[in-house]
Amino acid sequence: MAPQRLALRHHRQHPRQRLDARLRPAPLRQRVVQCGKEVETLGARAAQALCNRIATQRNRLDGHAKMLVSLSYQSVLQRGFAVVRDAQGRTVREAAHLHAGDALEVEFRDGRADVETRSVRVNGEPRGQPPRASAPANPSLRRTRRSGGSGQGSLF
Repeated sequence: MAPQRLALRHHRQHPRQRLDARLRPAPLRQRVVQCGKEVETLGARAAQALCNRIATQRNRLDGHAKMLVSLSYQSVLQRGFAVVRDAQGRTVREAAHLHAGDALEVEFRDGRADVETRSVRVNGEPRGQPPRASAPANPSLRRTRRSGGSGQGSLF
């Protein structure tokens, strides 16, 4: 055979031989095993990443829940305060907005009570009246100091 024909024949067989080598069962099995190990590793990493993400989000949600509880008016009620609402359900923030005879609802930590105002005083003065002098009209309401030097009265 001529050298050129022999080279052509070798060239034609060479790709087939390479294909035969790649299609043999042993290398294919080895590649499947290697890919299987990679899939297991990636699966474990993905599962761990998902668990970490869930834990992070749960901690974040817990933090938001605690913030919500601390900002809620109901936590203020637990400390002994009350919320006052008018007949329309709006929160009453100032006595100056009230009149005698107004129907109100007072919310405590353990329930609610419907009440009616008998009178309204703003800064100690009856509503609608000009401010009085600094000394109280009723002499029994005047503050008295006990002598003792500290200037602070007794609580007893």
